[in-house]
Amino acid sequence: MDFVPDKNATVIHIPEWVQVIPSCAFKDYTKLQKVILPDRLQEIEYRAFSDCKNLKEIFLPATLKTFGHDVFSHCSSLERITVSPENKNFHDDDGVLYDDRFQGERKLLWYPPARKANEYHIPEGVTQIERQAFREAQNLVSVVIPESVEKIKEGAFINCRNLRWIKIPDTVQIGDDAFFCTRWLMENPEKFVIAGDGILLRYNGTDENVIIPDGVKEIKGTVFFYHQEIKSVTIPHSMRFINRNIFNNCVNLKTIHLKLEDGRIFSWDVSGFSCRDRFVECLEMIMRHDFTLSYERIPKIWILCMIDYAIDMCDSEVLKQIHRKFIIFAEVCIELRDMPHFEKLVNETNGITCKNIDELINYAIDCAQKGGSLEMQIYLINYKKEHFGFADPKDLFKL
Repeated sequence: MDFVPDKNATVIHIPEWVQVIPSCAFKDYTKLQKVILPDRLQEIEYRAFSDCKNLKEIFLPATLKTFGHDVFSHCSSLERITVSPENKNFHDDDGVLYDDRFQGERKLLWYPPARKANEYHIPEGVTQIERQAFREAQNLVSVVIPESVEKIKEGAFINCRNLRWIKIPDTVQIGDDAFFCTRWLMENPEKFVIAGDGILLRYNGTDENVIIPDGVKEIKGTVFFYHQEIKSVTIPHSMRFINRNIFNNCVNLKTIHLKLEDGRIFSWDVSGFSCRDRFVECLEMIMRHDFTLSYERIPKIWILCMIDYAIDMCDSEVLKQIHRKFIIFAEVCIELRDMPHFEKLVNETNGITCKNIDELINYAIDCAQKGGSLEMQIYLINYKKEHFGFADPKDLFKL
């Protein structure tokens, strides 16, 4: 944009030839109260007017096609956003900005933080509340979210410090920190604050042994982050997603229990896990039966935990995955010289074949040469002889 206005100006008239307002173009224009946009404007980029603390209102022309993220971030005096009625991409509802660009979707983009009304009913038909859309709405006390809303994105109502009451549909998905620092969340008396589609947003208890209610599907943000009193957590079978850093500050957490659909409970001792975020990733993999996570990222001790869980709980889906990746699981047992887990793995999966037995023997030999035990090598050689009827005697002398 070949136009650099006075940073001390209170009113700025952008020339008609300007079609794009670049990222951060008017950032920190703290004295700006009014800006007149050109009729040919097509795009407003990321944070174009951020931190214009005295900007009170703005009119978006009919030609506008693209509106970036956080365009009016920290514009604490903004009371109204008006859109030309001829604009086919955006519209406003009494000063609140909406995005109509995508067929079948209507997104609430921006709620002016200084809007004077203390309550707002989002219109039926809106499908998404965008990231930080209501951020720092200082006068907002109550909000009604219609059943049509499918997703509330991260930080949508962040720092709405006077927001006390919200009607939230039971089916909506909620992003991280969507209600952070709202009175509705911070002063909520419930022990477990659950909203939307089974989403746990806050824990207000002081129990050492926490049992998350059945029906909870997600744990968001920092729900347990400051609860150093917690020693064990029981996770229901309904759980599908957990924020990976959720237990990082639970310094006294020793045990995580997973409650299965039939009521059985499997327990992990996590006191030895230094990387809790990796443990949570792997726990999710089991709960969702989603095995797309790269095994190179999985701590070796967790491989052993997966073996115990799959076999002890007879989880057929996890057992199938272990069988498909048998070599990876077997090599971890060999490397860690963990014979009990190795025998358990071999006996329950029948994963050793005439095609992979030599590969496993060679790996056991390599580990033994690096200071490991001969136990694995001898076990595999005997297994080869017993199950396949032959053994290479040279394998006994490769150390």
